[in-house]
Amino acid sequence: MYQVNICKNVIWLTRGKKWGFRFLSTGPFPESEAQRIYSHIFESTSSIPLSKSGCGYSARRFFDNDPSLTDESGRQISHDVIILLPRGVQTEENWQDRFLRCVHKFYVNCFNDMENVIDIPAEMNFYIKLKQIDNEGRKYELMWWGMAFLIAICIIVVWFMMHKVTATKFLTDDYATEVIDNRVESVKLENSY
Repeated sequence: MYQVNICKNVIWLTRGKKWGFRFLSTGPFPESEAQRIYSHIFESTSSIPLSKSGCGYSARRFFDNDPSLTDESGRQISHDVIILLPRGVQTEENWQDRFLRCVHKFYVNCFNDMENVIDIPAEMNFYIKLKQIDNEGRKYELMWWGMAFLIAICIIVVWFMMHKVTATKFLTDDYATEVIDNRVESVKLENSY
């Protein structure tokens, strides 16, 4: 089981009875960075429920399971939550209920009036099951980098062969002197005609 800390691992956007959508947690990021990550992941879609996963995150948009929590217009409250995960893992389960149980007391406290909002207690944690992601994609990525490296080596070798230069000769001052001398000689020969 993986411990998710609301302050450190969660970006959480929601609304209350009389206040509109706000970040109640920005995870380890300043609000501007959390907003950028949020916009990138949710991409202006308004579907509820919504579930997305990617490299390093699991995101959900879902309604609160307490039907008495509605805004002034009577609309059910939704939560947009992004859990930041270690690389190479993904969640095995729907974790919304665990999240809501963890934050319920805190959320209800600030639901009616945003002035009641205090910082989220540092010890607010819940647990989720993780599983290792299939590393096939990573293998292909490494394979492509390896091929690019080999191609670069081939290009360098061909360049040396075309210029009839050995690596040791190239790295010595004698080579630079020889090249300059050859060019000077060729200019002298051209001018002598």
